[in-house]
This record gives sequence, structure tokens and C-alpha cells, in this order.
Amino acid sequence: MKIIPIHNTQQIKQLLISANLPTDDIDKHTPAHFFAVKHRSEAVALIGIEYYGEDALLRSLMVKPDYRNQGLASQLIQAIAQEAVQQGVQHLYLLTTTAGHFFSHKGFVTIRRDDTPPTIKATREFSHICPASATIMYRDLNV
Repeated sequence: MKIIPIHNTQQIKQLLISANLPTDDIDKHTPAHFFAVKHRSEAVALIGIEYYGEDALLRSLMVKPDYRNQGLASQLIQAIAQEAVQQGVQHLYLLTTTAGHFFSHKGFVTIRRDDTPPTIKATREFSHICPASATIMYRDLNV
């Protein structure tokens, strides 16, 4: 299995819908860059990232049920963190309603909404898509 960029918005939407993740802002103008784990010719896991200078928003991590517990989510997080560093990102943020515990084991810490930088607050994910009750997490990529 290998991680590759994925650009087909219809395929991205299908994967997100299958995981009950939002697709409201997934179109040809989305600022997110997506990467998938492919097994044979099938995308079985997905992650997205939006770049905002030294900050980035991790979004839409999903793994199909038959492929869970194989370390694919961890591989995607590691790959996206490396990609982010290459793009000059120093701080990685995410919003979650269900996976805070998982992300805390991947080096993310919970922060207050007020401590989120303006670049991330201005994203559609932060301002419109995720509920105000979503947990905001942060990871410093310089460590």
C-alpha cells in the first residue's frame, strides 16, 4: 500500500461520506490537498490538509472499516506532517468531535478556541462546518 495525492473531488466526497465526514466545502475550489492510501486500485484511507503559511489545518482523516487497526491512520498523519514541514508549516491544527483521544496519542494537544490563530479561525471548517463544540487540537512540527 502506498500514499498518493488524490485530486478527484467525486472520489474524495464518496470516501468522506462513507465515514460520515463533512463534504460541504469539497469542490474544485477547495483549499485542501488530499492524500490517499491505495490498496491495489482502491483508495482505502484518506487525509486532507489546508496550508496557511506557517499554520496548516489537518482535516478529514478516515480509514475504511476493513482496513482499520493496521496503522494506516498513523502512516497518513506522519506523511502529512512531513509534507507540511516541506511546505514550511510549523503548526498543525485539527478539529474533531470524536477522535480527540486518538490524536492525543499522535502528539496533538487540546487548545482553547481563543488560542487558535486567525488563519485557522478563518477556515470554513472552523467557522462553518464543524460545530462550536468540536475539540481543537494542535501539534508543533518543530519538535
